[in-house]
Amino acid sequence: MADYKPLQNIAYEYIREKVYSRELEFGMIYSETRLARELSISRTPIRDALNRLSRERYIDILPNKGFMLHKPSRKETQEAYHVRMMIECYCGEHLAKNIATDEAQATLAHMEQCHETQVALLNCESRVDLRRFWEADYDFHIALLHHMDFSATNMQYDSFMHIFMPQYLKDDYVLGRNHSTIVEHNAILQGLKTGDPQKAHSAIEKHLDSSFRLCLLNAQLDE
Repeated sequence: MADYKPLQNIAYEYIREKVYSRELEFGMIYSETRLARELSISRTPIRDALNRLSRERYIDILPNKGFMLHKPSRKETQEAYHVRMMIECYCGEHLAKNIATDEAQATLAHMEQCHETQVALLNCESRVDLRRFWEADYDFHIALLHHMDFSATNMQYDSFMHIFMPQYLKDDYVLGRNHSTIVEHNAILQGLKTGDPQKAHSAIEKHLDSSFRLCLLNAQLDE
């Protein structure tokens, strides 16, 4: 028997998929009624999904109009940067310090698989599947939290993660950022493998700092 999935979860995943596949455009107003028709469900689970996406800062709800993609402010970008820096660097240090354990090796193997998936996607001859690339990127980072048994859901960590995802970048920046992500993720993996907490910390810090600076540059071009 197939696992039952609540309608609001189906709607949430459907809309978030549209965000990551860049089907939704900034500045456009979208209708919850149209989404309900597309999914053949009532508007109630659509509203539940939109409220969750609003809390996670994917969208802004416009009363009696619909919703728009949320454009992160400079303050939100800085907040996400500092929160991720504190949590992911700490988790990386812990993982490196305990890299010889079975649990750490399993986490490392998962992160390596995410990295290999991203490399394969960039090396394919056809157009890069951005959704799958960014999904692997998310899994790579969230593995650090899972190793510490942190609940990303309880921490609402998605609200900090997605601000750095390249769906916010201009097209000219996306491919270049994807390639630099490969290099920086590899540096993180190598830092973890050394078992040196400081090397792991430094590699994660450089990666997040690079993402942060690119997000700020992209925002400046929109001003």
